[in-house]
Amino acid sequence: MNDNDKNNLLFLMTLTPIGLKAWFVQADEDDRLYAEELLAQAQIIAVDARVAQMQQFKEAEQVLSRFI
Repeated sequence: MNDNDKNNLLFLMTLTPIGLKAWFVQADEDDRLYAEELLAQAQIIAVDARVAQMQQFKEAEQVLSRFI
């Protein structure tokens, strides 16, 4: 995700419900698909970051690092 994507994601995530509705009404299909893609990427990044913090994951990563 580049800086432009991050800025667009931040814009979407900081909209109020009324602001999001106004954005959605004026957005075209490509804008909505792009927003959906950004939110999906953000969800994957958030899950990956949380899993990386888990102790079990760190131990498994240490064991598997010998094979990578």
